[in-house]
Amino acid sequence: MNIVQEPIDNNIDANDLWKGIGGHFDSLNQIIHEIIDNSISNFSCNPNLPHHTILIKIDTDASGKNVKIKIEDTGSGISNINSAFTLGDKSSQQTPLNEHGFGLKHALASANPNNNKWSVYTRTEGLVNVGRVKQIHAPFKLSNFTAQIIDYTQLTYPSDLGNIGTGTIIEFTTSMQMYRSLGKYGAKDPLSVALYLKEDLGFIYSGIIKESIAEIQIIIDSADKLIVNAVEPWKEKTIHPGEAIEIVDLGLLAGGESTGTIQLDYEFNVIKNREVTKDDEKVIYYQANMKSSGVEIRLNGRMIKNNLLTEIWENVDQHNRFNNFLVRINLISKNKESLPSTRSSKNGFRQGDLKLLGLFNWIRKHCPTPYENKNSRDEAHLFEELKNLKLKQKDFIDGVLTVETNYKILKFSTENIKLDLYVAYNNKTIIYKGKKGISSAYDLYQLKLYWDACIIDGIIPTQAILLAVEHNATIKDLVAMNNSLNDSLGNKYKFTLKQWIDEGIVYPQTIM
Repeated sequence: MNIVQEPIDNNIDANDLWKGIGGHFDSLNQIIHEIIDNSISNFSCNPNLPHHTILIKIDTDASGKNVKIKIEDTGSGISNINSAFTLGDKSSQQTPLNEHGFGLKHALASANPNNNKWSVYTRTEGLVNVGRVKQIHAPFKLSNFTAQIIDYTQLTYPSDLGNIGTGTIIEFTTSMQMYRSLGKYGAKDPLSVALYLKEDLGFIYSGIIKESIAEIQIIIDSADKLIVNAVEPWKEKTIHPGEAIEIVDLGLLAGGESTGTIQLDYEFNVIKNREVTKDDEKVIYYQANMKSSGVEIRLNGRMIKNNLLTEIWENVDQHNRFNNFLVRINLISKNKESLPSTRSSKNGFRQGDLKLLGLFNWIRKHCPTPYENKNSRDEAHLFEELKNLKLKQKDFIDGVLTVETNYKILKFSTENIKLDLYVAYNNKTIIYKGKKGISSAYDLYQLKLYWDACIIDGIIPTQAILLAVEHNATIKDLVAMNNSLNDSLGNKYKFTLKQWIDEGIVYPQTIM
């Protein structure tokens, strides 16, 4: 057999590679998080440093096209610059926050895809002792890529913290479009953006800030310096199983092999709406709504994923009745092999990860069903419960029982008019309208419209029930007056006022 070897030219162009790895982050927030993660890892491994400070400085271009961002820390400096700029290299990994070996490269490539305006300045103890600083500038290269080691001056190490000791500065120029991703909640002017970023960082790093591992500061367009506070929920009460610490092995909890024990800190809470205070001028997180309820999971104090509900309880839908339910899980370990694997952007976990499944099993064991605020159920959910109650009674009813929610009437038309509940059996046809609160005259006359529309469809109602928590005297008088009138077929209207409890629905009520 004659075999000819054909060479393959697979040399990678550095700029193509740079653009290829730059699509891992959806917003400037995530880019900033990635760089801060490296600083926090460094602080965690060097607790005796005189300062644990991170400063984020943002300057918008007068042209309105570009934004310059500088992130400075007072850490011990980058000791292995080769590892820091080698894709996938984990040899300098300090904590699980450096899990992937791509972070700094991904962040810079996402922020500055043209690979033309970024710089890294770093000072280790060895460089401080000889009065020097190490600099690395764009563009990133796969060959002939060098760092400069030069004498220290305020120009060569442009510290906004006045730091003359060890530390690292990372700066880059990004587009105005990327900058605006910081203001996804409508923030546009520099102060609003700064307040949003303060809130965001206080949420992501609340555990880090509370433990005094790092102090985070923000300056935007030379405005006053903002100190980031830990963003915490406002707790109404703690529910079973409460607040505690357990030592667990997530691998074993998933039914697999041991992956090593970790410390699991947990809180199961009912929260109330967090409001604006002097320390928190902008409030986005923990507002007791659908965006902030469910389960949040942190690794060593750093938020990875929140708002988990259906992912854990598969038969539970995302609904406002769970708005006050918040579980906070903090997984603590220096061994990344014992922790669930994160996505490269650290905005979630890898689906199907064995340790993540083990954590979900642990949560379900301690909390088989999430806390539900019955006051938050809307009429649609209340009528679904009533429908299920009616269907359970079918064995006690002769003939065919029909029970339908959202039953369309005026079927010949394009009007989307639906009954809340339609019940038919034994020549009886009962139609329902429901109100979460106190009924009004409008509700009664809407129910009368439904009655008349049913007749047009060939349906002859025998009773129309208005359900509410309470009916006032005026409604009772109106019902009596309308029940004395005839419909278009010459039959008397038959309106009935009932409370939800009369139909077996306990509402309103908060279940513990």
